[in-house]
Amino acid sequence: MTLHCPARLLLTGGAGLDDPRVGSLADQRIMGVYCDVAGVATATEVAARWGLPAHTRPDLAAREPAALRGALEAIADLHRGEAVLVVTAHIHVPTLRVLAVDTRGSAGHDVPVELECGDDGWFIRSWPGL
Repeated sequence: MTLHCPARLLLTGGAGLDDPRVGSLADQRIMGVYCDVAGVATATEVAARWGLPAHTRPDLAAREPAALRGALEAIADLHRGEAVLVVTAHIHVPTLRVLAVDTRGSAGHDVPVELECGDDGWFIRSWPGL
C-alpha cells in the first residue's frame, strides 16, 4: 500500500528555454528546480519561468550511478506529490538501471525523461522516443 504520493522528476540536460524540449514543460506545474554545477545557468533561467530558485546539488554530477540515485531520491523525498525539474547532463541508461527502472531498448532517447519515484519504486512515465 502506498502511503505517500510519488514525486515526478523531469530530467533534462543543459538545454535552455529556447529548446522546444524544455519549452514544452512550460505548462507543467513545477514546484522545484535542481541542477548540477554545470547546469546552474540553464536551471536559473528555467526556474525563473516559475518564479523559483534553482538549487545546486553537486551530487547530481556524480559519475557513479548509485551516487546519482541517492541525489535523485533525496530530491524525490522532498517533493512527494509534486513535479520537479532536474537539470543534469548525467542522464543515461546505466543510471536508470540502478534506479531499478526497466530500460530495455531505451539507449539514445531524448529528454525530458519523466521519472516517478514513490513507495512502489521508480518508473519511467515518459521518455521521448521510448
